[in-house]
Amino acid sequence: GGLLLPQLGHAAPAPRKLERGVALGLFHEDPLWSYRGLLKELADLSASHVSLVPAYYQEHAGSTEIGSHPRFSVPDETIRRTIGEAHALGLQVLLFPIVRLAQPRRDSEWRGTLQPADRKAWWQSYERLTLHLAKLAQQHKVAQFSVGSELSTLDGERDRPDWERLVGKVRGLYQGRLTYSGNWDHYDKVALYDLCDTAGMCAYFPLASRLQPPPVPVEDLAAAWHKKKVELLAFVKKQNRPLLLTEVGYLSQRGAVAWP
Repeated sequence: GGLLLPQLGHAAPAPRKLERGVALGLFHEDPLWSYRGLLKELADLSASHVSLVPAYYQEHAGSTEIGSHPRFSVPDETIRRTIGEAHALGLQVLLFPIVRLAQPRRDSEWRGTLQPADRKAWWQSYERLTLHLAKLAQQHKVAQFSVGSELSTLDGERDRPDWERLVGKVRGLYQGRLTYSGNWDHYDKVALYDLCDTAGMCAYFPLASRLQPPPVPVEDLAAAWHKKKVELLAFVKKQNRPLLLTEVGYLSQRGAVAWP
């Protein structure tokens, strides 16, 4: 889900605004399969927004080409149709593309550990994909667009010039709000929040020690979240951006609050 907390840092604070969002992965292998039933369920739950998540692939963490997977990437027409279905149900849309690895070389490889063999070539490929999706987002009046998610090895100061160039081109094509989603253990090192309209992050924060035997008392969990809230609000006040929790999730199983 995605939660937008009030924008901070202005002399006259804006009214509190909370976006009640749910993330919906567009992961069905049948391009003709309709997500309308799931969208209707989200609307019935009083969601105001839906994050539509298409996945695009590179071979492994050292690869330089990103593109559609023949089985696991939905075609543009499916994205277009699903945006229309969401809008028809009164849901605003965040288009949230992610990068996945088709053949990771080890278990530790994922989009947060990318080390492309040719950084320039990777950025050229990522730019082509991102600009293509930005055009689609503009054509279908998407409320918010994510320029990236959890690219922890590529979202620091070293790659700042590439983000400046990319975001500048995106803004030339897309008129809605932009976000970037930092990983929960890395968000304070993201170097491009000031280029975006919201500071996004995936909120899989541990709320208890892995040594603490379950069940963890509800009061302890609430206290852990309160501490995290104070930390996050202080962070976004420095960024002068609203906070967008692009992902929040805890499995209903033992140990999930310690290792979400």
